[in-house]
Amino acid sequence: MGAWGAGIFDDDTALDIIGEIVDSDLDDYFEQAIGKCKKIDYIEYTECHEIILMAVIVDSIKNGKKYNNDDVNTIAEKNKAMNYKKYRDDIKALLIRVVADKSELNELWLENKEDYPKWKANIQAIISSI
Repeated sequence: MGAWGAGIFDDDTALDIIGEIVDSDLDDYFEQAIGKCKKIDYIEYTECHEIILMAVIVDSIKNGKKYNNDDVNTIAEKNKAMNYKKYRDDIKALLIRVVADKSELNELWLENKEDYPKWKANIQAIISSI
């Protein structure tokens, strides 16, 4: 796991994905990522991060929340007119799966008894917010 902290952006994979999202059409990215993730039973590491980051972007668009990542804030500002509501329920359901069984990221964080509660609380806060 290329993580150095329990924060959403404290992971190499998360930062790589944000770089991909910056260069894509957000509606297309959401459609493809959600469609792919809904079809799988076990959510692997990269897909977990995709789900988390889509939720963060929805949170930022919906609530005007600023995150400690300039790219996320830019994506949200650039797409503030996006109809995030058509994705919100799917993203929320997928995000709930990220912190449950059959999630590679959850399994990896479970191994870290000290930081797991903080990581999970970060994700649950987003679930509540979107």
